[in-house]
Amino acid sequence: MRRMLFAAVLPVLLAAGAFPAAGGGLLPENPAMAGEYVPGPGNPAGRFTAVAGRVVILHGADPRTGYWAREGLDVYPSDILVALEDGRARLELSDGSQVILASNTRLTLGKSEYDPSARTRSSFWNLFLGRARFVVTKLAGFRRSDFSVKTPTAVCGVRGSDFVLETDGETTVVSTLEDTVLSVVSLARLEEPPVVLESFHRTRVRAGAPPEAGERLAEDALREIRRPFVIPGENGDKAPGMENPRPKNAPPGAGKREMQHPAGAGAARPPSLDPAVKPMLPTV
Repeated sequence: MRRMLFAAVLPVLLAAGAFPAAGGGLLPENPAMAGEYVPGPGNPAGRFTAVAGRVVILHGADPRTGYWAREGLDVYPSDILVALEDGRARLELSDGSQVILASNTRLTLGKSEYDPSARTRSSFWNLFLGRARFVVTKLAGFRRSDFSVKTPTAVCGVRGSDFVLETDGETTVVSTLEDTVLSVVSLARLEEPPVVLESFHRTRVRAGAPPEAGERLAEDALREIRRPFVIPGENGDKAPGMENPRPKNAPPGAGKREMQHPAGAGAARPPSLDPAVKPMLPTV
C-alpha cells in the first residue's frame, strides 16, 4: 500500500520543479519587490496566520517578482515561499493542516486540492533548503488523502502526522513528533520499500543512499527540533534572537530594490538563529 502511494504521487512531485544547485541562493538575484500583493492564479490553498521577520512570496508564474508575506495573505499552488535569515511563518491550509517555515528556508507548494464533498485531498510540497514543520490534519472517511513532501534526497508520504524536515541539499533529516506514522523513501531508490517512522523518531537520507534506520529521539533533541518553529509574539511566545519581528503592515515599497529589512537599510536586525543549515545535520 505504501509503495502504491508513492507510485501515485511521484509523477506530480517530479513535475513540480527541479531543485536549484546545491549552495544556490534562496531567492533569484535582486528580485523586484512589489508594494501591493497580487494574488496568484487559481484558488488559494491556504493563508499566512503568523509572520515574523522577512518572508517572501514568489508566484510560480512570475518568480522574479516578490511580495513581503504578512498575516492574512493567501497562498496559491506553485507559490515559492522563502523565509530569510530573520524570518519565520505559519500557514494554515484549507483542510486545517499547518505548515511552519523556520529561518533560511525555501519551500514550494507544487499542488493543493481539497474537496470535502468528494472526500479527497492531494497536497504536494518541495522543500529545497532549510527546515519546515508539517502538522497534517487526519481526515476520517476520506476516499483519498495524500500529503507528500519532496526534498533533494527524499520523499515523505503521510495521511495525518506532525513531522519536521531539514535539508541542506545533500542530506535530509526527518523527525517525527506526536501521533505520527510517516513513510520515507530515498529519491534515488524509489523502488525500495520505505522506512516507516512512528512518533518521536528520526532518520537521515543522504544523496544516493537509502534512509537510515529510525532512531528514538531524546527529550532534549525534541526541544531543539521544535525551537526554530516558535513564532515570536504568537500566543505570547518568544524565541531568542527574534524579539523584533517586522510589523505586519510595514510597506516594503514598489519596484526593484535591494533585499533589505522592510524597516530600512539601517534598521537593527535580529541575529540569525540559523547561520547555516548544514551544521545542525550531524547533531540533531
